[in-house]
Amino acid sequence: MTISVKKVFAIIIIGLLLGCMSTFVLRAVTSQESFGYLETRLHVETPMPANNVPKYNKLIAQDNATETTPPTENESEDQPIINEAESSEVAIFSVYPSQVTTHVNETFFISIVITNVIGMYGCEFKLFWNNKALNCTNAEVLVPEIWGDLSFACGQGIQNDYNSTHGMYWKALVAQNPAKPFDGNTTLVILAFKAYATGTFSLNLQDTEMVSRKVTRIPSTVTDGSVIVAPGQGPGDTPTTPYILATLQSESIKLSVSLSKNTFKLGEKINLNVTITNISNETILLAYSSPPKVDFTVYDNLSNAIFTFSKSIESIEMQVGLFLGPSESYNKMLEWDQLKEEEGEFLPVNSGIYYIAGRTGSGLCYVGAPESFCQRSQLEERIAFETPKIEIQIQ
Repeated sequence: MTISVKKVFAIIIIGLLLGCMSTFVLRAVTSQESFGYLETRLHVETPMPANNVPKYNKLIAQDNATETTPPTENESEDQPIINEAESSEVAIFSVYPSQVTTHVNETFFISIVITNVIGMYGCEFKLFWNNKALNCTNAEVLVPEIWGDLSFACGQGIQNDYNSTHGMYWKALVAQNPAKPFDGNTTLVILAFKAYATGTFSLNLQDTEMVSRKVTRIPSTVTDGSVIVAPGQGPGDTPTTPYILATLQSESIKLSVSLSKNTFKLGEKINLNVTITNISNETILLAYSSPPKVDFTVYDNLSNAIFTFSKSIESIEMQVGLFLGPSESYNKMLEWDQLKEEEGEFLPVNSGIYYIAGRTGSGLCYVGAPESFCQRSQLEERIAFETPKIEIQIQ
């Protein structure tokens, strides 16, 4: 048995609509501690070992109207708060890099990372910043590779006007059975900020939680960050590594595919990034009848599709979803081994000209407001988005 994902979506959405504006944290069914994120009395409904069922029988959205307001910052003399790990065995939530130097009107990037974790099946965090000096412009969510598409992300995302003094980014990531627990180090999200005032400003992590597959809390500590903003006009956006990019834009999402180069040796693995970005002003939900959430297709010089990523991986019949707040992105690095599909077999391609297009996952059935999804009795026909093709040469 597995969880009915649509019911999970409905519970999460109801919680959001009721105003779940505080702790969105996972709670152990048997624990007396005050957690809150996914807990409702929903029974598991798909195949998994009987001894695992109690781990997933309760999922709920808890409404807590108490607003968490960080201390007001001094806009010119703010220092980060650093809570060092007590030992190398304790998992750590941290802002990376811990200190950034930039200029007024420049864009800079920071990541929220987890290190030294063992057995993680879900996590949650909130990041706060001074909204008189900094503005978060984009968020790119990165899911642990071992979870793949067997996970979902929720939380309010970017809120630059969380209150009169602070902006907030809030996100929770949860694995779904049969995904395996995550061990090690991982990046959860990459955030882009633009600076508007000089001074030193903190980037404070709060309400951080990690839980195991048994839905028990994993001990962790926090390392905050800071940004030093110097005077000067600045060159604008921070320079990035050159890459080849193709994009498709709809009313609510932008789909893009990128490669670092367009000439490859015969037999060389080709890595590409496929990204979905919410370009609307509201939180949107992308619901799929099955993973993956993003895909790509390779065409030959006669425009024949010779390879589609989703057809090369094991098919899993499981509904999955993707919540994206305004300006938030989901990115996945995919790989083509220079194979083509012929009569059910995958064979090496020859040298020549080929074309790659990014796609949404083949199981995409809904794109829109989360509350509208709750009103649907069943998933509708599949929706397909595909970027323009990027020409590559294999020699």
